[in-house]
Amino acid sequence: MVLLMELPKLVNYGMGVIFCYIIAALLFLLPATMATLQLCRIYANGHPTSVFCWVGQALGWRWGLLAQFLQWTYAALRLPSVLLFGVIAVAYAASWIEPMKWVCENKMSVIIIVLIIYWAAVLISMRGLETVTKAIKISAIVGLVVPTILLAGLVVVYFTTSVELIPERAALTNYELVTVSLQSVIFFMGIEFSSTLSPATKGYRKSLLPSGLIVLLIFCIVSFALAGVLAVDTVASPSALFTGFYTYLGYAHIPMLMPLVSIAVVGGVFAVVLSWSNAPSLGIYQAAKRGYLPPFLQKCNKRGVHTNVLLVQAGVVTFTCILFVIVPSVHFLFSLIVALAIGLYLMMYLLIFASSVATNRTTLSWVIALTGGGTTMGALVWSLRAVDGVSPLMWYLFVVIALVVLTVAPLVIYSLRKPSWRNHLSNLSMWRDGSW
Repeated sequence: MVLLMELPKLVNYGMGVIFCYIIAALLFLLPATMATLQLCRIYANGHPTSVFCWVGQALGWRWGLLAQFLQWTYAALRLPSVLLFGVIAVAYAASWIEPMKWVCENKMSVIIIVLIIYWAAVLISMRGLETVTKAIKISAIVGLVVPTILLAGLVVVYFTTSVELIPERAALTNYELVTVSLQSVIFFMGIEFSSTLSPATKGYRKSLLPSGLIVLLIFCIVSFALAGVLAVDTVASPSALFTGFYTYLGYAHIPMLMPLVSIAVVGGVFAVVLSWSNAPSLGIYQAAKRGYLPPFLQKCNKRGVHTNVLLVQAGVVTFTCILFVIVPSVHFLFSLIVALAIGLYLMMYLLIFASSVATNRTTLSWVIALTGGGTTMGALVWSLRAVDGVSPLMWYLFVVIALVVLTVAPLVIYSLRKPSWRNHLSNLSMWRDGSW
């Protein structure tokens, strides 16, 4: 799922960042998509599937549970930052309405807005996968496709009629080219989410590569637009996205559309929240049904929705959101949680590439695995680097401890599993075709 909130982080690299996106797409997105296609073709057989199913059947169920837990942890830890970006969008919309300017001016209102967005997604999730997929499609169109098309049109108008010069930025050095490309890898993660939410039919598999190209195109359009109008010393924060939008709308003499654009972006945030809430939790539910997690997580409602898994995830996300808002000095905590989430998710991709090779030991599989795996390792090292303003010793101490705990935890749970956890449905020998 596309995260527009990440793009302003690289705006000060100018147009050169587009070349870095292309490198990241070739070295990571393309191999990840090819590996996903291969695993879907072998293990899904037209059914919704998950990384638990893929890695479990390719490398063993112990590693399948680990891969699924890594994906689920990433979603649970990253959702708060996505929700806070939604608060920024709400704040921009509210700033245009005099009686609503108080919104987002205090911590309590921020918490309320965050929880409203998230729990609305949870309630929709409780209504079933069909409702969720429809809501994701509508929200993605409103919050991603429409704003991108609008921005592309405004960019064309601006650069064909304006006499303003594009802000000059220094060319990327060789070191920056490598590091920005590795950082861009993070933007392309998540291609496998849709296979859990949609039947992995032949038509679905054919749509994966075009979907990746659309994601790359959106990143290029938005980054080009932001680099074209934002000042060289712009603070690389998510709010820069709205600053760029406002600049183009102001030039076109339609700044009054800014509240509508902001609300539309909230729709995009909602699509991400729905996707991240459901895809990993469905995989956790699969693991529970097979007997690798306690029976508590096997409970469904009358619509067949994995309610207890969703509620456990909701508790983690709600607690983390409140923690972000009430902690006085949040920089270290926020940076640590985001770095850990990204690091754990990249480790999951290493398992996916390993599964691709284990499943089909062809030359193409090895090329995909080595290219994608090598790029993933580079991005993993880069994502766990110490952030500015934090003692490197303290940073790496926390990172190492947290990574060990979060990686070992699912392996310990697997080792301590009990025969009574095994659901009767998991006795069916139907796992190679992806059935639950």
